[in-house]
Amino acid sequence: MEEIKNLINKAENKLANVDHLLSVTFPIINDGKILAPIAESLAQCSFITMEALLKYERIYKRIHSLPDNLDIMFNIFKSEVALRYKISKNIMIMLNDLKNFLQSRKKSAAEFVKDSKYVICSNEYYTTIITPEKLKTYKDLISQFITKVKEITSKGG
Repeated sequence: MEEIKNLINKAENKLANVDHLLSVTFPIINDGKILAPIAESLAQCSFITMEALLKYERIYKRIHSLPDNLDIMFNIFKSEVALRYKISKNIMIMLNDLKNFLQSRKKSAAEFVKDSKYVICSNEYYTTIITPEKLKTYKDLISQFITKVKEITSKGG
């Protein structure tokens, strides 16, 4: 259980850093280049929180294994854990979007900033656009997600 608390604390610290970047740093420098690292931090924060809940489920033997692969971990979370704890649809959409963002960033043919938006283009020129507003929404959803996971894991069993 200590490991789960450490993961939740790590996620809360990352979220506090993201909050500062979005609410203080970004408005001052107003450079869209900072949006991609903020989105990556949000993704890490959300997946650390998801991992904490999956480890909790593993302790109580509700899931059989906890893989290191993000896609498999997300699928287990979506199919077995999210329904059990009534994780909101908005949080699940956000987790999927952040997972897709990380994957598209790895495979991107081009990335650029346009009008305070960060744009990622795939080889087929499908685009992923990151805006400060979208990141603020995701930050709020991750905060709700962390709170829910804290409530679940504090009950025990």
